[in-house]
Amino acid sequence: MLVCHCHALTDRDIRAAARACGACPQAVQQGCGAGSVCGGCMPRVELIVKSVRPNEHATQQPRAPLAI
Repeated sequence: MLVCHCHALTDRDIRAAARACGACPQAVQQGCGAGSVCGGCMPRVELIVKSVRPNEHATQQPRAPLAI
């Protein structure tokens, strides 16, 4: 499903960025650009990030942003 129209990012792209960048909306925004233009997709991005977060380890350090 297309989530970010400005960057043509799907929910799969957002999940991959969340896993690679530490599963917080700001890291995803920096990593793949979702929500960085108009911001209209940020509510959906936040929901997707929350769905990934339970799978992340609480002690895991954020990784470098994902370049897409």
